[in-house]
Amino acid sequence: MRTLSHGEQRQLEIARSLMHDPVLLLIDEPTAGVSMEEIPPLLEVISTAHRVDGKTVRRLPRGCVAVGAIGALA
Repeated sequence: MRTLSHGEQRQLEIARSLMHDPVLLLIDEPTAGVSMEEIPPLLEVISTAHRVDGKTVRRLPRGCVAVGAIGALA
């Protein structure tokens, strides 16, 4: 078994968040620490969530801390 790269870990984190079918996906610095080669596939996952699945995707401002998970908004 190999270890996941940082970019793959970030993709997995986003995929795990999307498993809960959230209406809103808040992302804090999604490409931080990710290599240049890993950025396009990571951004594609985020773009697909918005474009294909209709998710609202927002990047949190620098220094903002989100606590908890956001699921379906009623």
